[in-house]
Amino acid sequence: WLTRGGLIFPDRATMHIVGIEDGDYKEEKISFWEDVYGFDFSSMKDTALREPLIDTVDAKQIMTKSAATLLDIDVYTVTKEDLDFQTEFSLQAGRTDYLH
Repeated sequence: WLTRGGLIFPDRATMHIVGIEDGDYKEEKISFWEDVYGFDFSSMKDTALREPLIDTVDAKQIMTKSAATLLDIDVYTVTKEDLDFQTEFSLQAGRTDYLH
């Protein structure tokens, strides 16, 4: 799709993970299933807890000492297969708190 010599901005992407504490966010995203416009969808809570959430958070909510890098992507050369990955990572808590 990209013409020869074409440019992509940004040309790199990096996927990171951190641990956060945000009870209000959890309440909004998980407890939501208990009353969906008057219907009880609480059976969906287990699935919702297993699914990753991708979002932005305030820095004060981050409770791990640093982010772990999961994947570094060269946007020019990445393939669909490159994005189906598993990787090990480690996070170290920076304070005593709940991890959501």
